[in-house]
Amino acid sequence: MLECLILGDSIAVGVGMARPECMTVAEIGITSEDFAYTYRGPPGATRVIVCLGSNDKGDSTEALAYLRQHINGHVIWILPAQRTRQAAVKKMAQRFGDRTVTIPSVRRDGVHPADYRRLADLTR
Repeated sequence: MLECLILGDSIAVGVGMARPECMTVAEIGITSEDFAYTYRGPPGATRVIVCLGSNDKGDSTEALAYLRQHINGHVIWILPAQRTRQAAVKKMAQRFGDRTVTIPSVRRDGVHPADYRRLADLTR
């Protein structure tokens, strides 16, 4: 079993670069639905960091639930920076008793973290 696994979108890519000890499975621009229904990664990790939702256009609750049911290990969700896209992620975290992390500061684009290292530290 892996010690640390990072799953998700471009934010997951950045967190993975700041946490080289973790295996990262991520794709820039991917939606929760596309990721959830195509991910066939390692069977489990002690800690799994999930960053999805920033690229979603609609309600991704069903896709995130599907993904979460296939994850073994302690899960930490990184909430999307846009409040309007946080609901589905928060719902999954509450449903499974997982922890959430808020991006502490965001770039001008309103999506990406200003400091990936700081965000990565919050996932330890």
